[in-house]
Amino acid sequence: MREPIGLEKFKTAVDISLDAIVAADEGGRITMWNRAAGIMFGYSEAEAAGGSIEIIMPDEYRDARRRGMDRFLATGETKVIGKTVGLEGLRRDGTRFPVELSLRFEKRQAPAAPRLRACPRYPDGLKGDGIPLLARILAVADTIDAMGADRPYRKGKSMDEIVSELHRCRGAQFDPDIVDVFLRYVACATA
Repeated sequence: MREPIGLEKFKTAVDISLDAIVAADEGGRITMWNRAAGIMFGYSEAEAAGGSIEIIMPDEYRDARRRGMDRFLATGETKVIGKTVGLEGLRRDGTRFPVELSLRFEKRQAPAAPRLRACPRYPDGLKGDGIPLLARILAVADTIDAMGADRPYRKGKSMDEIVSELHRCRGAQFDPDIVDVFLRYVACATA
């Protein structure tokens, strides 16, 4: 039986993550803010903690967030919890930038807390062919390597699982042309 991860280990893992990790309670008050969130959005943890989650979202998303949370708390119906969606984030200086937002809801002894994980698609708003070719190739190659490698906490994914994940994220997280080249290579190597 595995020993549960202690709170300090969890906090350390969150803090060293390269992805911005933000948690908010059902009222939209920030309860967790890691270093990457500080870099991404421009607020220190001390400035963000206890403040409104709306400081990192453009005005046009705020009402929808409130309505969605109210609907979820009242009925359990969700449109974005458990999914990854592309939106825009708002930095302290007012600049907007693309983010991939994954919302997760955890029921706890304390009030329920949706967890928000935001990661930028690419700096300076670059997308598609504007992203350097080498960066697009490395994004796919690094992901394949990470998914296939055994970790102390999990066995590496099979090639079928990796291919499935590449199909799922093709055109969203990964350049579809790069994914297609990899898939052709896998088809030839396994034929």
